[in-house]
Amino acid sequence: MANMKYLLNCRNFISLMVLFSFFDNFGMEKDDYIFKVVFVGDATVGKTQIKSRYVQDIFDNNYNPTIGLEFEVKEVEIDNKKIKLQLWDTAGQEKFRSITRTYYKSAHLIVFVYAIDNKNSFDNIQSWVNEVNANTNKNPIFWLVGNKCDLEENKRKVSTEEAKNYAEEKNIKFIEVSAKDGTNIEIMFNSIIQELLEDMKKEEKKFIENNSEFNNHKIINLQDDNNSQKKYHINKKDLPFCDKYCFCCPCLEKSEGDVEEQ
Repeated sequence: MANMKYLLNCRNFISLMVLFSFFDNFGMEKDDYIFKVVFVGDATVGKTQIKSRYVQDIFDNNYNPTIGLEFEVKEVEIDNKKIKLQLWDTAGQEKFRSITRTYYKSAHLIVFVYAIDNKNSFDNIQSWVNEVNANTNKNPIFWLVGNKCDLEENKRKVSTEEAKNYAEEKNIKFIEVSAKDGTNIEIMFNSIIQELLEDMKKEEKKFIENNSEFNNHKIINLQDDNNSQKKYHINKKDLPFCDKYCFCCPCLEKSEGDVEEQ
């Protein structure tokens, strides 16, 4: 009975998260860009605290482990553009992996978090990277973040140089932060937003340059589950680009039936 209760609770949790995400994406107020950022890493490294410090500017000294996933939204405005960050905080415990893996697929950016006073949490980063790579084909942006940089130097188990060398070897961004006193939190998220915007614009420009001969619209035939063909109306955007940034722009418009000029 206990296992059945746990299974039901997991299913209810997933259903609520999907429903919440749906209504958040289709809310009344329109955002210019919506980016999904997912935090991964071992338990107790401070993923939740980093998110809470940025969104609510709070820090809780008590450790409350994340159950499955936690979700918060931060809205910012840059150059008169409204940007919504969907921040997904995943549990570090193995028993929740089956839940959290599904949320890597639609992420625009993954933040791998370790604690500078916990060498195992840093050594495990590569296994987290491997897991994300195995569960997504969208090539999200990777960041490496060392938390608890406010600690005294004699408590540090992972040197800045070691982490920086790893990040350079993997060609990913690296920063040390402190969720406790707020060190580098704003800097990190501002840099994340800028990189997401630059990446999106770069992908869009690449598509336009490679497909300048296309008309404004094109038609493709897709097979549905019943093997009956349906026509879809797709505007001038590349499908991989649309797939990666489906939360950011209305670039993929599909309509069943006859094609009409939009």
